[in-house]
Amino acid sequence: MINGNRILVVDDEEKTRKHLNKFLTQRGYTVGLAKDGRSGLKEIKKTRYDLALVDIVMEDERAGLDLLQEINKLSSTTVPIVITGYGSIESYEEAKKNRVYDYLIKPIKGEQLNEVVERGLELHRELEVKMKKEKRDEVYAVHKEKLEEKDVGKFVALSYNEKEEPIVGEDEAEVIEKALEKFGKGGFFLRRIGYETIIRIGGGYEHKI
Repeated sequence: MINGNRILVVDDEEKTRKHLNKFLTQRGYTVGLAKDGRSGLKEIKKTRYDLALVDIVMEDERAGLDLLQEINKLSSTTVPIVITGYGSIESYEEAKKNRVYDYLIKPIKGEQLNEVVERGLELHRELEVKMKKEKRDEVYAVHKEKLEEKDVGKFVALSYNEKEEPIVGEDEAEVIEKALEKFGKGGFFLRRIGYETIIRIGGGYEHKI
């Protein structure tokens, strides 16, 4: 059963990649595989991953640590987890500087891996919520002055792309209908102008945030 979460596995050992791929796909995850830091970076740039399992000691001794730095720069919601057969205090301390959620020593038991992955994905969801809230605040701030000048109390649908013109109206259902047509499901949020509360996010689902 596919659960929608994407996990990247970066390890120079083919046996380990195959084992982790089988273990994770059996639990419904979509898995990307990379054999070194370079191909891992290509995957991160190409696909949005929720979690990354990264071997820090590969053919190039710094490949894994360098990749962790790039993940940290490119995707603030991807949760990195180290997997290594050569653990050390030095690599642990350096990995922690790059937002690493956990540091696992091979061989890794299935139960341990499953628990760490589930907790890591829980953190990913929390980071996504935080990021989207910050984005909503950022978008509203762009249009705030113009909206609050004359439309306080009306409903406004705003795209997550701040360059898109907001849809303003007095009828909530009508504004949502127009927003779905213009921005697509999940591509907007709705609030009352001059009020702090977000009342709907995307496709008409009710939230109180």
